[in-house]
Amino acid sequence: MTACAGITEHRLERWNVATRTYEPVTSIAAAPNRIYHSAVPLPLGETSYFRITGILADGTPAAVVHYSAAKGDYV
Repeated sequence: MTACAGITEHRLERWNVATRTYEPVTSIAAAPNRIYHSAVPLPLGETSYFRITGILADGTPAAVVHYSAAKGDYV
């Protein structure tokens, strides 16, 4: 896929309601055919919004971004 060409890093970011911006959580070097895992604490009973952004070699974000949401389990 052309939009993914040149991605050297994947960055996981979480939405911050107070600042109304996505903030970096972690990043990892890109590798073909790799499955990525990241353990991120979730506030109980709240929905957290995330995005995964491809980062190019020059540090700029790629055009491809994937969004997701997760809800913390009730204990």
